[in-house]
Amino acid sequence: MATYAMMNGNTVSNVIAADDKAATEAALNCILIECTAENPAGIGWTMDEDGKFHPPVVEETPAE
Repeated sequence: MATYAMMNGNTVSNVIAADDKAATEAALNCILIECTAENPAGIGWTMDEDGKFHPPVVEETPAE
């Protein structure tokens, strides 16, 4: 069973496991991109034009 990033544009909206990518895409009406150990993904991550996932950039605010 493979792990897939469910995409909303270029942002990961969910991460799921599925046996059949095409059947799952059809059933959920979505686009799935396979996640691997070399290219992991998580909710909120983005995918660049080369197909690599990147975690969200969090800007730190100064402590008050």
